[in-house]
Amino acid sequence: FEAAKSAMAHDFIQLFPDGYQTVVGERGVTVSGGQRQRIAIALDAESEKQVQLAINNVAKGRTTLIIAHRLSTIRNADIIGVMLHGKLVEMGTHAELITKKNGVYAELMRIQQSGIDIL
Repeated sequence: FEAAKSAMAHDFIQLFPDGYQTVVGERGVTVSGGQRQRIAIALDAESEKQVQLAINNVAKGRTTLIIAHRLSTIRNADIIGVMLHGKLVEMGTHAELITKKNGVYAELMRIQQSGIDIL
């Protein structure tokens, strides 16, 4: 429910005949393009959460290299390396990197939090 609320899909889903159990698509309720997009965003957020939990479990007690475009995936890493044009340009924890005024990581975080998709 939280993912749907974050994606602003919860309210219209509640209006469906069977709420979250409603069948949508060709054999069910028709949804608008915007509603479909909000549902996809909610599903993506939930999938990301499950993947993050799986990564955390597998990585316990191990050195793990994670390459990611979505910064939320690496936010809790012990060390984050930021690459730009094939070169390592920053390294540190999330807390350290986010405070760098003109840092690449901090700028990417601002862009991702604004919802602009540059990738």
